[in-house]
Amino acid sequence: MSLGGGVRRIVVIGTLLSLVGCGSSQSPFAPIGGNDKAPRPPVAPKANATRPQNVHTSIELTLDGPVRTQKCYASLAGGMSGRPAVLQITSYEDPGSERFPSVFLRAEVTATSPAALKGLKTSAKLYVQRKADEPVWCCLPNQPVEIEIYEADDRKIAVEILRGELMDMGTGRSVKVSGALTGLVTSD
Repeated sequence: MSLGGGVRRIVVIGTLLSLVGCGSSQSPFAPIGGNDKAPRPPVAPKANATRPQNVHTSIELTLDGPVRTQKCYASLAGGMSGRPAVLQITSYEDPGSERFPSVFLRAEVTATSPAALKGLKTSAKLYVQRKADEPVWCCLPNQPVEIEIYEADDRKIAVEILRGELMDMGTGRSVKVSGALTGLVTSD
C-alpha cells in the first residue's frame, strides 16, 4: 500500500522527532501509558467524507510571525477497547492535497463524539511547516501544547492554544505559540 506524501512526511517527522527528543521518549503516535503495542500511524481525514455546508474553517497561529490557512479539517477516531480516541486537526483534507503552510495537531482524548469534546482542556502535539523547503516547528521535548476545545459538534471543532512553545527543528530556536484552529469535521 502506498502512503501519500503528507502521511509519509508526518510519519518520518514523528520518527525523527522521537529520535531527537521532540516530545516524550515515546513516538508521538504511541498509545498513552507506554505499553509495548505498536504505535498507530496518523489517520488523515477522509477525502470523500461527508461535508456540511457553510462551515467557516481556518487556522490562525502566531509563532515568530503569523501562520494562516483558509482550510482546516478535523477528525476524531478510535476510542474503543479502552484506548483513547485521537483528535487530529490538519490544514489539508488528505495527505495528497497537503499545501503550505502545513499544520498538524494531534491529541489523545477520552471523548468518542465531537459534541463530547466541548470544554475539554488537554495537551496536544503540534507540527507547523511554513514552506516545503523550510524546517518543521514542533513541541519542545516533553512539553506538548495545552489546548481547549471551545466549540465542537458534528459540523466543526474549534480549538484554542492556551500555552506552549514550538522549536524550529532547523535552528533549535524556540518561541511561544498561540492561536486557534477551526476545522470542518470529516467522517466516513
